[in-house]
Amino acid sequence: MSDHEQRVRYELADSGVPAVTLSDLCALGLDLDHVMSLPLHYPEVNGSARIRELIASLYSAPPDGDLDVLVTVGAAEAAGLVVDALTDPGDRIAIMRPNYQQLDGIARNLGREVVSFSLDPDAGWSLRPDELESSARGAKLIAVCNPNNPTGHVLSADERRTVVSVARDNRAWLLTDEVYVGTEHDGRETPSLVGAYNKTLAISSLSKAYGLSGLRLGWVAGPPDAIAACWMRHEYATIATSALSMLLGEFALGARARVALFGRNRDYIVRGQSAIQEWVSGHANLGITAPTATPVAFVRLGAGLSSLEFARQLVDRARVLVAPGEFFGGFDDHVRVTAARRLEDLQPALGLMSSVLDSMAANGRHRDLHD
Repeated sequence: MSDHEQRVRYELADSGVPAVTLSDLCALGLDLDHVMSLPLHYPEVNGSARIRELIASLYSAPPDGDLDVLVTVGAAEAAGLVVDALTDPGDRIAIMRPNYQQLDGIARNLGREVVSFSLDPDAGWSLRPDELESSARGAKLIAVCNPNNPTGHVLSADERRTVVSVARDNRAWLLTDEVYVGTEHDGRETPSLVGAYNKTLAISSLSKAYGLSGLRLGWVAGPPDAIAACWMRHEYATIATSALSMLLGEFALGARARVALFGRNRDYIVRGQSAIQEWVSGHANLGITAPTATPVAFVRLGAGLSSLEFARQLVDRARVLVAPGEFFGGFDDHVRVTAARRLEDLQPALGLMSSVLDSMAANGRHRDLHD
């Protein structure tokens, strides 16, 4: 994405929604005079008391323990802090795939043994319990992404119970990436895994469901001892999230704004997903399991089509950027396409993608689709 996103016309590799503006927040009731009076000094390094209170209210504490919150620079920092704080070099970490590969890369760079358990593309991306149990055997940490990026699958109640049971049986930490809670297409929020098991931590942010990725504000919620270990590393890594981001985050996490932002962003998601479903149905060599959450669609390519080759052709010949499935844990027969775009941008991009597919099917008649 970093290599190409600044030179394409249609950027469909992103996994968020169209960005919310300060004007949008003011229309929801943000007091701009209050924002203008903010001293731009170091804030509370673990997060303002108010934002930590709002975040904590999103979770249930486990029956046999307490819950604490650390505010971080995006969920990306939170994920790295958890791996560094709760595991040691040589420890096994079992990670769900397909998945955004940041956690996998951090763990490998820190000398952890990374194994994976996969969702089943032939069964609606459902969990494979036997694979989870095998990968988790002896693991120090088990990591899931729910709702899942890139498939849009939401773990069922039975699947959630299985994940918790396997973590408990192995006495492993359970890390749940929940940045897509709030993007469910039917509006019913996915229950957090926090509260079901006393060694569970959740990471999330304001980037995906809220449309506020530019604030770079995330968090990790979990047992106080684990949060304290993350906090020590956070101080040396970033010191704190910005004071301005936390002030705007406090507003976004308020009940009224949160509902409004989720609704605004869900409108983009549902319209875009419908357009992608229609586009896929018009191509015999494409397929998709309809996602139930997230702003993205994981489109299955026909036999013989490589996600890497298709993505390169799209950039070079149509100036359209999608995310190759190869980069989500080795799914080279899929591409991830962002649905949450304005239809006046999404539909022309899908048309260009069709032209490239047709050209590739006709033995690679190379032409510039903008000529």
